[in-house]
Amino acid sequence: MSKAVLKKIDINYVEDFGVLSQFRVIPDKYPDMDIYLLWGGRDAGKTASTVPILLDKQLQDSYFKCVVIRNVFDTIRDSCFSKIRTYIDDIENAELLYKDTSAPLEMSCTANGNKFIARGCDKPDKLKSIDDPSHVWIEESVQKPKSAYDIINTTLRANVQVQQFLTFNPEVDSEGKSWIYDRFFAPLVEAGIDIYSQCLRFDLTTEDEDGNEIVKKCLSIHTTCETNPYCPPSRRATLASYKDFDINKYNVWYLGRWGRREVSK
Repeated sequence: MSKAVLKKIDINYVEDFGVLSQFRVIPDKYPDMDIYLLWGGRDAGKTASTVPILLDKQLQDSYFKCVVIRNVFDTIRDSCFSKIRTYIDDIENAELLYKDTSAPLEMSCTANGNKFIARGCDKPDKLKSIDDPSHVWIEESVQKPKSAYDIINTTLRANVQVQQFLTFNPEVDSEGKSWIYDRFFAPLVEAGIDIYSQCLRFDLTTEDEDGNEIVKKCLSIHTTCETNPYCPPSRRATLASYKDFDINKYNVWYLGRWGRREVSK
């Protein structure tokens, strides 16, 4: 598939959402997006914003099958599914509305049959066997190889539009590369667009192997600890302090700007 290029950008869609608590209205304001990019610094509430959006859809949509994807399958229960369960426990009569299973790892709403199902990039064959998903949530998207995203993007079989939610920190590898940056943000930068606008709606187009044009409607939401009202002041101060002794961490963790991925030694 050819390089993604900017199809169009409608400046009227550039908005300031103010605080993170307003992000829950995003699907109502932009219901027809193909890809939602929720990205930025640490303690920015990216995952915490995604969960209630998807839970609302699970409860309200007539059909909802969301594939939750991380690099390693065995980490999903204690990360994404744990966060989903935290929100579910605040719902009245949650014990009657929801059912969890371990094999397969799923969370189902007993009222309508809508469900979350788990998949890991370490088990790619499992990604290819999902029929008719309605949504995909790819957590820590930037850490997945492009080949894994290509599998996700091309082999999830569906008869309807599959909306993707990508949540990630803006990190490049040791060679300064990121497939997410190249695919979604480089065309905007080349067009002189400020990618750090808090809410940015744009279309990207590619061509398939037969030369057919494929257009994806995208919504980019950039956030930091400063736009997250639930981030404790002490955490904001800690992240801001990196300006004095590690400018890369400051840029990535506090400002939510693209920079080098920190690897534990």
